[in-house]
Amino acid sequence: MAKWKPHYDLKKSKSLIDSDKYIIVKSAKTTAFKLNFNEQRIKDVLLNIKPSDFSKSEEDWQIKGHWQDAYKTCYDGHRLYVKWKITENKEEHLLVLSFKEDQGGEI
Repeated sequence: MAKWKPHYDLKKSKSLIDSDKYIIVKSAKTTAFKLNFNEQRIKDVLLNIKPSDFSKSEEDWQIKGHWQDAYKTCYDGHRLYVKWKITENKEEHLLVLSFKEDQGGEI
């Protein structure tokens, strides 16, 4: 199921990123590194995402009731697809699930 409004507040998401309360999963880090994005450039991309970059929010297929927000953005000549969710264990963290070249559709 998808919805066309972000589940997570973008300002809150950026606040977590800015305070280094985010984790990039291994697969997202691998695809980012293949595009020559190091961790600082990944963080720059995340902090430069705009509300107009929002693509969709989709329910986590593994955990019902949890959502993932997807954004399509341009950065340094790359069309990128980025997806994240906020986890709430002992404290909130933003979990970057996808960071890859966008293969379809308009930005």
